[in-house]
Amino acid sequence: MAGGAHIPRSVELFSLESLVMPPFHQHFSVAPDGKSFIFYADRATFDKKGRYAQVTLNWLDSLRRANLAAWPDGEASCITKRWKKGPMETTEAGAAGHRTPQRIADRQLFLAAACLFVLIVVAGFARTYYLKGVFGTPPLTSRLVHIHGIVMTAWVGLVAAQVWLVRSQQVALHRKLGVAGVGLAVLVLIVGFLTAVAAARDGSSSFPPDIPPLAFFAVPMFDLLMMVILVGAAIWYRRRPADHKRLMLLAMINFLPPALARLPLPPAIHALGPLFFFGVPTLLTLLALGYDRSRTGTWNRAFVVGAVLLIASYPIRLMLSGTDVWMRVATWLTTVLPA
Repeated sequence: MAGGAHIPRSVELFSLESLVMPPFHQHFSVAPDGKSFIFYADRATFDKKGRYAQVTLNWLDSLRRANLAAWPDGEASCITKRWKKGPMETTEAGAAGHRTPQRIADRQLFLAAACLFVLIVVAGFARTYYLKGVFGTPPLTSRLVHIHGIVMTAWVGLVAAQVWLVRSQQVALHRKLGVAGVGLAVLVLIVGFLTAVAAARDGSSSFPPDIPPLAFFAVPMFDLLMMVILVGAAIWYRRRPADHKRLMLLAMINFLPPALARLPLPPAIHALGPLFFFGVPTLLTLLALGYDRSRTGTWNRAFVVGAVLLIASYPIRLMLSGTDVWMRVATWLTTVLPA
């Protein structure tokens, strides 16, 4: 089919929202003649009440040839009419022009998770970084540690901002910040790696005093590895919002242990060690999985796989940290890189 062709008649059976789940929601439709089409929301605007007002669609026919949706006849432009309410082929679709209770609950859940993430990070690092002047804690050991703090703070702020932008339906800005977020994620990995290497080589007050630095080095390295897996998968599935946002939720949980270990809690809780700062993220992950299953009635495959990998990484890193293989790797990394 050539560009500018008519929209298949079957499209009118689906609500406008079902086609424009941000960002770039992929939607399958089968026309009465048996041909299948794949739609991508390319651009959307909203009215004053936050409802979809206009949308431009790009679509592929059964031969995966690109076409630009046209409405009215022959004009490749925004669709300005409300489409008919009808059967949905997506679990997160709602009636045209309305935000369903399920979608509202989704956004409230992820906004609450982002707020909790920010609060735990700020509370955990308040004494040693954000409010160290108030608490009179020792100065930072190096400029690299300070850079690490700045970069991680930027990452936490970006994640919270992205959740808020989706919550407020500012999809275009969310998309632009997402591009910048890829670069920031790379910076987090680089600075985090260098900071962990320096701490393992020179020692750090952030490492447990009763564990050799080279052995504990496995813990932050697995944090970075899980970030690569979870954020990388979220970027890969950016056109599938249901997968994307759940993977980013796991990426938030992945960075909770360092903050949890620094919370001003009773010594009896900190004495639990990994049982506490790995146990809490594990519990939160299981609760999120259970809630998602009860709400949607199905298991999100990306969410389940990511959760299993994250939870499994906790005992694996602890078991690996005491092995001769890890100690050789850690020794090599701390000697090959310049001080």
